[in-house]
Amino acid sequence: MLLFAGKFEPKKNPFFLVQLLKRHNNPRLKVLFVGNGLLENILKNEAVLDDRIMFIDFQNQQQMPVIYRVGDVFLMPSIGPGETWGLALNEAMACGKPLIASDKAGGAIDLIEDQKNGIMMSFNTLDPVDVFLERILGDEYLLHKMGNRSKEIIKQFNYLNTVDQIGAIMAAIK
Repeated sequence: MLLFAGKFEPKKNPFFLVQLLKRHNNPRLKVLFVGNGLLENILKNEAVLDDRIMFIDFQNQQQMPVIYRVGDVFLMPSIGPGETWGLALNEAMACGKPLIASDKAGGAIDLIEDQKNGIMMSFNTLDPVDVFLERILGDEYLLHKMGNRSKEIIKQFNYLNTVDQIGAIMAAIK
C-alpha cells in the first residue's frame, strides 16, 4: 500500500498518486490518503471509481505512527512552491518506511539515499516511480531492508548531533 499523509492542497500534489494508480492494473496496489484540505472533494470525486483508493481524515500526531505502519511506501510528490522541509518524511522514516519524494520536498535531498531507502524523483515524473514500485512492492525483503535503512538514517537527525554540527560550524568560523 502506498501512503500519502498531508494537506490536500496543490503544492502537496496528491493527484500524483491517482495518476500513478491509473498506470497500474494491479488490484493489490492501493493508496491510502490521510488528511483533509482544499482539494479533498475533487480528490474523492476523482477516486470514486477506483476501490483501491482509501481516505482517512486528518489524524493527530499520537495516531500517526500507527498510520505510517499501515503503508508499505510513503510518498511525498510535492510540486511546491513553499515546501520547506516535509516533516512527514522524517516521521515515515522513524516508522521504518521506504520513501518516494519529489525534488521539491526540502528534506528529500538530505534524507533519501537513492535506492537504499527510497528514491527522489523530479516532480511529476511517473516513470522512475513505476520502475521503483515494480522493484520494491513484490519484494518483502527489500521493503524491510529499505525501511531499516530509513530508521538508521533518521536516527542521525537528533538533538545531540545537531548541537555537535552547530559547534563544528562555529569552530570553523573562528
